[in-house]
Amino acid sequence: MALLWNLRSAFGQLRTGNLTGLAIRNHTRQELYSLVDRAVTYAKASGREKTLAEINKPDGEFVQGDMWVWAESFNGTILADPYWKSAIGRDTRGYKDINGQKTTLGALDAVRNGTGFVHQVFPATSKNSTRQVPKQVFMKAVDDQWWIGGGIYGIEVR
Repeated sequence: MALLWNLRSAFGQLRTGNLTGLAIRNHTRQELYSLVDRAVTYAKASGREKTLAEINKPDGEFVQGDMWVWAESFNGTILADPYWKSAIGRDTRGYKDINGQKTTLGALDAVRNGTGFVHQVFPATSKNSTRQVPKQVFMKAVDDQWWIGGGIYGIEVR
């Protein structure tokens, strides 16, 4: 309920042009799609081990400021992430956001049904923050064992 109130308040601010305190998106959907697609292409050409090592680097090829990719298996286990190191090796299917949404299950559904896109609320892990921020996520399967996803934090302002 608190998030719903915060989002209503945030969109009210947007209508008046007041962006104070709001997390604003720094990237487009196309930039997100391109980054994830490039990582999946890299994975298919370079193999799983090399790709996971590259994804784990905070200064690696697949980190662009506050947009980056992570890798996850279809059983919900985080395989690589440049910032959320404590999650690597963990099954996150039970993880819930502040609204009670099981974000990993929603992501798995989106990858399996072919859309790849979901909206979530997630901590800003690159800033080592627990602050919950709206996030648009795109994921794409590498093969039938694992997938790569990335996200854009913040509210879209046009």
